[in-house]
Amino acid sequence: MKELKKILGLVFITLLVAGCGGGSSSDNNVPPVDENVIAGEDTNNNGVWDYLDEYIEKTYPGQENEKLREALKENALVEQEFLLAETKEQAVAAARKRESAISKLGDIYSDWRDTYKTSKNFEKALLNTYERVKKYYENDLKLSGEFF
Repeated sequence: MKELKKILGLVFITLLVAGCGGGSSSDNNVPPVDENVIAGEDTNNNGVWDYLDEYIEKTYPGQENEKLREALKENALVEQEFLLAETKEQAVAAARKRESAISKLGDIYSDWRDTYKTSKNFEKALLNTYERVKKYYENDLKLSGEFF
């Protein structure tokens, strides 16, 4: 029964994240960024945009959150790929990778609501400019008719 709740929670989160966007974040852990660009800088070459790296590190510090930070950084890579997708095929491929990334978050929490809350807060950090929100919605429309 517990496993079923976990699976249903992950399906719900996957559908929610795939089907909606976020807005600008008022979270103090998100550093200011250039409002007119979609791709962020990656000065440490780990693949994760610096502003997301900073958000993850400041929001979830400490040894006890190491696995959570790893899962969020994997999620960041998938969401960045989705934001940068130019074709329907690229958007669909990135969206399909979300399931694995989100399931790793679900493995960390015992309650799906905690996974949902972390996912939504991360989405707010990710979609912190008008251009990113706009691109997210454009790519979300490319998923129309697809099954996940």
